[in-house]
Amino acid sequence: MKALLLLLLLVAPAWAQFYAPGYAAPFTQDASEWVEVTRMHFPRTNPCGCTGPYRGFYIAAVQHGSPGQTAGIPPRTWTLVDLTRVGVSPNAKAAFIHAHLIMTHGTAPDMAWGSLAFRRPGSLIDNSGNYHTQVAEPLVGSGVRTMDGLWAPVENGLIEVYWSPHRTVAADYPTGTTIAMNLIVNGWGE
Repeated sequence: MKALLLLLLLVAPAWAQFYAPGYAAPFTQDASEWVEVTRMHFPRTNPCGCTGPYRGFYIAAVQHGSPGQTAGIPPRTWTLVDLTRVGVSPNAKAAFIHAHLIMTHGTAPDMAWGSLAFRRPGSLIDNSGNYHTQVAEPLVGSGVRTMDGLWAPVENGLIEVYWSPHRTVAADYPTGTTIAMNLIVNGWGE
């Protein structure tokens, strides 16, 4: 009995923090917030290459801070991206997206970072500040790569993406920093 009391005295403070006033209740969702898929689709080949026969899985490849690299998803705005062009069905409910953020720091002292967020197409919730992937690089002449993967909600073959590159030096590479983003479909469910 003394051992049980001693154990409770040792564990109680740590356990109490989960139920103490001032702590938020655990976040819960009801079943209507989830989708069910009955079929999964995955590529037969390696979907990670950006050249050769694998480039068809790329849905976006953009750079910010490199001369002539302006195509793709515009920065700092919610953008619909069509996944049907890489073989995802319009009936898909979710897609597994491989995100690859790349930063190459130029010669100027600069604090640069980039982030990426997803939401259900047509949603009015602006979760752009609740990014899913981030990359940052403060060191001159260096570079960093960040990879992430997540299931994004799909509606009518579309996903919605928010891409946010930031640089404190407004100069293109090699003086300033270049920030690139690649998005690759690695699977989807319907």
